[in-house]
Amino acid sequence: MTVAPEEYAEAFGAILDEENQCIFDSSFGNLSKTWMEQIIAQTDGREAGEIVWKDRQFLFSRMPAYVKVAAASGLPAVEQFSQIAFLDITQSNRGLEKLLAAFVGVGVLTLLTMLGISILFATRAVAPIERSYQKQKQFVQDASHELKTPLASIRVNLEALQANEQAGFQSQMKWLDHISHKSRRMSKLVAELLELARADQPAHTIKLAPMDLSKLLERTLLSVEPVLYEKEISFRQQIEPGIFIGGDPDKVEQVVGVLLDNACKYTNPGGCVEVCLYRQKKYVLLTVSNTGAGIPPEHLDKIFDRFYRVDDSRTHTGGYGLGLSIAKTLVEQMAGTLSVWSIPQQSTTFTVRWTTI
Repeated sequence: MTVAPEEYAEAFGAILDEENQCIFDSSFGNLSKTWMEQIIAQTDGREAGEIVWKDRQFLFSRMPAYVKVAAASGLPAVEQFSQIAFLDITQSNRGLEKLLAAFVGVGVLTLLTMLGISILFATRAVAPIERSYQKQKQFVQDASHELKTPLASIRVNLEALQANEQAGFQSQMKWLDHISHKSRRMSKLVAELLELARADQPAHTIKLAPMDLSKLLERTLLSVEPVLYEKEISFRQQIEPGIFIGGDPDKVEQVVGVLLDNACKYTNPGGCVEVCLYRQKKYVLLTVSNTGAGIPPEHLDKIFDRFYRVDDSRTHTGGYGLGLSIAKTLVEQMAGTLSVWSIPQQSTTFTVRWTTI
């Protein structure tokens, strides 16, 4: 509601006589006598307080006032009046209401923000635990599957032996060979599982010492060349001499063996395997590349997972999908990194990076 100028003043007061009638006001004519009497009537004789009048809010305060007047005798006399003051607090209250609404809004927004941040951090904190649980669950399932297959084969072959008890030893050799083969595969799997279990122990550390990586690599490659030649796979090597790193020779040889074995398995007939060792600034890089079908991009981030194979058919190629996981764990324990990149239908390259010494 818009108040007419002659009926509004932000602050004003009045002098009241003993009958509570206005005998003087300080609005300088902005307020009519009728308006003044109406607003004074709203105070109900109270000493102080707050009233609402004409859609506006006022504070008021009343106090005694003494005025000297001339008496009939000619001597000065003192009469008691009262004075009342009014202050318009409408805009102040509206400002406070807006400020309160702003504080409430900011408070709610802050609480929602803190809640969102808490949920985000809680999710991030729980995510590794959940991933670890899922990996452990998957690991148990995969390990059970891998152990179940050779055990089933051994059981079948033993039943075949028992069903032919009267047969000669030579005629039973094929069953014994199958049992021996599956037993060796189980032994290899158990050994790899134990290797992973030891590597996962927090207290398990590898003692690092200066070692000549160039010589170790040349010695390891000598045992691989006949295998590659037998498979009609060409082989190239570029090894920079005199490269030293901090590591464990046995573990480094194990890592190199895993990478070379992986390259031999997945190289296409008539393809090529290449091993390079060189310095790059403060790092030592070992790369093992092979031609072949390569690894699809969607599988690259999972290639180091335990029991993981690119093909879903789970066709065995002599391993259980643990070698690369073991190699990555060993490299990281020797303060290095193991990564892979691949061009589908062309080549795959594994890269080990250490800090040179």
